[in-house]
Amino acid sequence: METAIAGKESVDGKAAHWFENSMPMGEMVTKALTVVDGQPTYVSRMIMQMPNRPPMEMPAQMLQMHGQKRSADVRNEAEDVGSESVTTTSVQGKDATMLLTKVITDGKDKITGTPQRFNPMMFQQPDQQHP
Repeated sequence: METAIAGKESVDGKAAHWFENSMPMGEMVTKALTVVDGQPTYVSRMIMQMPNRPPMEMPAQMLQMHGQKRSADVRNEAEDVGSESVTTTSVQGKDATMLLTKVITDGKDKITGTPQRFNPMMFQQPDQQHP
């Protein structure tokens, strides 16, 4: 999985950053505009793009249904399993471990085109879609 900070905006006068996630196979790219509101953070906007499809912006109602505020400091949700001397950074939580394998300083936004309104039919393969 690749994670990048793909931009910065202001939302209601608060700092917000676009966090972009993609899988190396290029299956789907998502980016979330994450607002830091004091200690908790929340997602203000979310855009996703599947291969050979235009990007889609998730409706605000979907974000509110699933949107929960999270701590801005991952250490509040992670378990400290000790320290070690390594050249990469790793973070371990209760159910997952992440290992930084490469730092890319000149990364490009992988979502291309103007986001369209969310359309669940876009999840179907082209031969499954009906006019």
